[in-house]
Amino acid sequence: WHPGVIGIVSSKLAEYLQRPVLLLTGYKDSVYIGSARSCGNIDIYALLKNYERFFLKFGGHKMACGLTLEKGESLHCFVAAVKKDRPSNSSDINDKKSCVPYSIPSKADYDEEITLRLLSDNKLSHMIKSMSPYGPLNEQPKFLIRNITLLDINRREFKNRKSKKNNFSNCYFTLNIKESYKDNAMKHKAMMFNKHKSTENILGFNDCNKVSANKVAVDGIIFEFFNGYIKILNFI
Repeated sequence: WHPGVIGIVSSKLAEYLQRPVLLLTGYKDSVYIGSARSCGNIDIYALLKNYERFFLKFGGHKMACGLTLEKGESLHCFVAAVKKDRPSNSSDINDKKSCVPYSIPSKADYDEEITLRLLSDNKLSHMIKSMSPYGPLNEQPKFLIRNITLLDINRREFKNRKSKKNNFSNCYFTLNIKESYKDNAMKHKAMMFNKHKSTENILGFNDCNKVSANKVAVDGIIFEFFNGYIKILNFI
């Protein structure tokens, strides 16, 4: 990665993985340039301050840090020191379950429960947009709507991305949603990114990547607003 974008990349990784991230790039011949981002209440500056002896330069605050580190022995010593200090009961960083966004949600996974009627005049989406930009200290609100039917589901491939068989991260879905118990209810356009094979099972796709049902009823969805769409994050 170019040093100019590693702050953005590490921030996105911390947001997706829900854990602190330190990203190093070997853009220069003799040193690594690093960018660290935190999540929740973890003080990333205080954590990395304990290893300042390994860095050529270091600075930042509770939620973000920058550093430079010599290639070679300094990097190996830094990694060894972090591993030595790591609590024995900490979760495995390679645990894939912590990276799957479609898990069973709890009340902590959304900010407010609403009805589809609140989306009819776009006032809510405009209000959410007015509070941007969003980031670790200003997270975008997430909403829950219960008793939803998914309609007009289309599976789409990302353009200019090599698609491999059974690689479910290479696609996304466009669809419409409506209230389950109202036959003539207004539809709202929605989308979701595919992060796990179970997503396709929920949406009713068969082995030929065709929709196996015209509509799918779910107990509810958790979503946020995204470029004029309802972006589905999880099902309940």
